[in-house]
Amino acid sequence: MFLRAFGLMLVWLMVGLLTTCRKGESLSVSAYNDRIVAELERASRRMSAYYAISDPEITQLDALQNYLNAARERILNLPPYQGDAAFRDEAIQVLDFYERLCKEQSRSLLNLTQDGYYTIEDSLLVRRIVASILVEEYRYNSRLLERQKEFAREHGLLLIKE
Repeated sequence: MFLRAFGLMLVWLMVGLLTTCRKGESLSVSAYNDRIVAELERASRRMSAYYAISDPEITQLDALQNYLNAARERILNLPPYQGDAAFRDEAIQVLDFYERLCKEQSRSLLNLTQDGYYTIEDSLLVRRIVASILVEEYRYNSRLLERQKEFAREHGLLLIKE
């Protein structure tokens, strides 16, 4: 009887530990912040590398989009830090923006530049698309930075510019 009660208590303790120590909740505030920032930096570098290709192909764009989806899932799998999801959710918004670029603007740019017939109007359209991307990216990055600052302030984290 004692062994059965001890076994049940051990199982109950293990279940309790497993439910309270989900992935992310055991991270320190700095590790949580750094994980999100590192994920976004890798995604940004991949975006930059794609746009640096002189003759991009649709398969490279598809690979980039797959990477962005995986990065989004990795961040989404982090539970809110002590119930605070604002910074994590804003990071997901940035990745959603990057993915939308892959789905829409990048494919439009690819179509405009690969047909072998590139007009002045096409050039103006490309410039407008790129300008709108830069403005929108600035907005997303500004909101992300504000959420990160709020997150740091609420959880006692000192942010250092590198």
